[in-house]
Amino acid sequence: AHLSVLPHIDVFLATAQEIQSLRGLVAPVTLALDSATAVAEDLRGEASSGNWPDVVVMKVGELGAYVITATDVTHIPAHAKHAADTTGAGDAFAAGFLAALARGSSAVESARNGASVAAVAVTGIGGQPANREGHHGG
Repeated sequence: AHLSVLPHIDVFLATAQEIQSLRGLVAPVTLALDSATAVAEDLRGEASSGNWPDVVVMKVGELGAYVITATDVTHIPAHAKHAADTTGAGDAFAAGFLAALARGSSAVESARNGASVAAVAVTGIGGQPANREGHHGG
């Protein structure tokens, strides 16, 4: 019954583990690129049934994210070459994604923006922008 709201959502942003949980499936603790892609492709098939939101953005940590629609799966790689601390990376991704989406970017462009923002977030220790070299909190 709790899944009945999903078709009424335009854009759904969640981790692979959260998505698998909603689907009643056990998600692997760590996802390799091939298994993450398989989850995304499988979800694309479900999305085409009309039982999922129009756009699902599945975050997969250091592997980046997938933008999934009824017709396409697009992998957005993570931009960070070295992560000092992943605290706040998912929130930073969501903020970058939503900011771009609000400006009228496509879901794929927005996910690329989210990956760029997350790459900055992992360069310092902790979850506050003031801890990033060259960035000052406000």
